[in-house]
Amino acid sequence: MLELGSWKDNRFYQESFAEGWIEGWFEGWKEGRIELIKLLIRKGVSLEEIAQTVKLPLDLVEKVALLTKGKED
Repeated sequence: MLELGSWKDNRFYQESFAEGWIEGWFEGWKEGRIELIKLLIRKGVSLEEIAQTVKLPLDLVEKVALLTKGKED
């Protein structure tokens, strides 16, 4: 009888899984950074200090600050 092997051994599956895993990891990383920025803003840390701490450009930190201004988590 012909053995086809596991579908997980398929190259297309492996590449798709890896791509999906990387995208998911990156989305989680971004969400974590955004939450950290929000927390530091609530604690009164300056936007410049936050940018240095999270190693992101100041303009991105400013955008998060503007988007979250006046919103409660």
